[in-house]
Amino acid sequence: MTSSRKEEPCVLALHAAATTRALWDEVRRSARGFHLLAPDLAAIARAARGDRDLVIELLAALLPERPVPLAGCGTGANLAVEIAARVPERVSGLLLVNPYPPRPRPRTQSTWRSLLRSARNGVSEDERRSWATLLVNPEGPRFEAAAERTVAMLRAVAEQVHRPEVLDVLDAADIRRQLPALRERIQILFGAARPLPFSDDAREKWIEAVGEERVRSVDRAGYWIPLEEPELIAEALRRLC
Repeated sequence: MTSSRKEEPCVLALHAAATTRALWDEVRRSARGFHLLAPDLAAIARAARGDRDLVIELLAALLPERPVPLAGCGTGANLAVEIAARVPERVSGLLLVNPYPPRPRPRTQSTWRSLLRSARNGVSEDERRSWATLLVNPEGPRFEAAAERTVAMLRAVAEQVHRPEVLDVLDAADIRRQLPALRERIQILFGAARPLPFSDDAREKWIEAVGEERVRSVDRAGYWIPLEEPELIAEALRRLC
């Protein structure tokens, strides 16, 4: 790594529960002016033996001492808020991509857990492909590549995320108390082409929590915006650096 590259800010990006760190690969390729670190949340959760507080501490320790942006998708976005609340002096801004509502309903948690269990129990490639069409926009310009990456991540998730200690950590927690102090740093993106699975009121709940001016819809994208619109995500992160 060159000296100029070392001086670039580091963005910590957290993947969603039903994905892997590969969710951020295309954004990393589009990164200019910053470098992106996307940790394996399932591996960290296993190492911490399901201790959510320890996971947050370990992830916070990855942030440099100077303030940098923090990004997350799905449950990773909600986890990013918890990290920012723990070390606000190290976070310059938060980019939340299709986050779960600040107070997820129990049905949301139980439904996605059921999805992950079913992903482990002999799901065919055709079924994974069908799920991909629910998560990324079939009419989007990057659909084929995004769908293939989604199928690969669902295949990997079937072996990684089903463990109780991982599920407990990746559940989206109630983060309403943390939001007032962080509100001015938050930017939120929702894919307009596909609603958030199991929680179609997430956009409205976030508007109530942080204001409509901080919530934006991405017309051509579904749930996995980092795969579908990586340049848009990279530009949003550059503005937060």
